[in-house]
Amino acid sequence: MRKTIILFVMMVLLVCMAQPALANIQPIFEPVPADQISELSMNNEWDKMRAKSNPDNTFKQVEYYVKSTGATSGIRYRTKRITFSVGEYGPASMGAEEFRFSAPGPGETIYDKVILPRDFFRALLGSTFENGPELVGHALDTENYLHVGAVIEIYNANTGQVLETINSPEECQTKGSARGFGTTDIADMKSRWQEVPLREIEPPDFFSTPEGSNEWKESYKDPNTCAKTYEADPGTTLNIPITLHNSGTQAITDFKATWYNSGPAGWANPVWSAGEINLPANESQQFIVPVTIPQQGQENRLVFKANVNGNNPASETNQDNNITIIRAGSPGVDLKVEILLGSSRYFVFSGGSNASATIKIDRLDSGTNPVQAVYKYKIPGQSEVTQTLTIPPKHIDGKYYTYYLPTVGSYNINTSIYPIGVEDTNPNNNEDSDTQWLELRQTQKVDNSSPKTRVGLTG
Repeated sequence: MRKTIILFVMMVLLVCMAQPALANIQPIFEPVPADQISELSMNNEWDKMRAKSNPDNTFKQVEYYVKSTGATSGIRYRTKRITFSVGEYGPASMGAEEFRFSAPGPGETIYDKVILPRDFFRALLGSTFENGPELVGHALDTENYLHVGAVIEIYNANTGQVLETINSPEECQTKGSARGFGTTDIADMKSRWQEVPLREIEPPDFFSTPEGSNEWKESYKDPNTCAKTYEADPGTTLNIPITLHNSGTQAITDFKATWYNSGPAGWANPVWSAGEINLPANESQQFIVPVTIPQQGQENRLVFKANVNGNNPASETNQDNNITIIRAGSPGVDLKVEILLGSSRYFVFSGGSNASATIKIDRLDSGTNPVQAVYKYKIPGQSEVTQTLTIPPKHIDGKYYTYYLPTVGSYNINTSIYPIGVEDTNPNNNEDSDTQWLELRQTQKVDNSSPKTRVGLTG
């Protein structure tokens, strides 16, 4: 028997003298049927630990499947030790070779089903202090998760030289990529760190809500509607409230905000981050997020997201409600022009007629700063006129024009107004046109016998 297990067993035997019930202190191995190997590979189930319970819902054992391939050459990685902790007990570790029935030869692949019974953990985690096995057993029956970690070595299979030792998921990324391993291998390294549910429990479920709401809605993640809108002049800093909720079991997650469509770089360098948050079941925490209103034309939809990479925690099964989008922009500019005709039709016996129209200019937005605008109008008998206007907040103005309609026919009036340097939020009301008519009145016989007879003709 290997030296490591011998030392471990000697230590545990001392405990077993006082705790005769601790007999099953080693992993149990079972062969993996050939038809199950392909299914495990297809579903990526290798090394994923699952806890099993007794009929009374007490902890029974952990089961998982291991695929081990003997290295032949090149730079390879291997799990050197596996660590366990539950509640306040641990971490304690064993050599990874103890979790394989036999070591594969060069180029050989072996498959094992590994069973870690209750007494394995009682001995491993509780062998060094008084009443340890009983206390660890109680933790296995009451805690929600068994925490599993690892020590991984990157080594030269040709020489056996250890090149790197990895002690955390973060080091899998930094040291693994530095040694030329790709995303698949790095993901496999990271899979050694697991949170194993010890019983059927409701997983954590994180969602955020805007000011005035405690219930997440599907529309909150729609960039066309947004959960809430805040408006102020560009450059203004607003303090925006956002509340993170957890409707499932207690867990730790991250919570960040970045501008919409900023991609992975946006989450790597977020506008705001709450860091790691330990949120109990059915609890919430409000954050006040300072946001500087972007300039006109820049992205103004801010995306708040919990569990950004989907693995913090990986046990969160419902991640559809992790996003809330809030719009934080300037009010925008909404200018409107409208033609108000003195009359749509004028009548004459002959010749032409004087006519009039008023062009009404409204500023409909709630902005507090003046804006520059290009105003154009074209009235009968004149060339188009272009003017630059300064439009103050809440501005209403009527521009009155008179002109002459020389002959019978139709006359068009056109006008437009557009803000300079900013986008108008409602372009449908930036232009207007209308038509006036000059018509020939038919000669009438006037009855002068009636005092109420009145002739109101122009000409």
